[in-house]
Amino acid sequence: MADINLTIEAHKLKALESEFPDVTAFFQNFVEHRYLLREKDILDKLIAHCNENSIVIATGVSSQIDQAYELNLISKAVEEVPTSPKEDKE
Repeated sequence: MADINLTIEAHKLKALESEFPDVTAFFQNFVEHRYLLREKDILDKLIAHCNENSIVIATGVSSQIDQAYELNLISKAVEEVPTSPKEDKE
């Protein structure tokens, strides 16, 4: 398990508190929902790849996500570095 700290300005917290009784639970729910969407995408990609290439699929979601990384089907997202207009022309 990993702990992630979130820092927001006080007025933003107050605004969220006016809508959600438990702001922490709101963010936890958001993360869980987003994870489930991504998990489905990853597992769909892994299953298709393994079926097409006769690869045994790992057992369990955690192992399957690791397998998707090992097979280079997914990789850690990186922030794009903006290029200057001059670099785009080259």
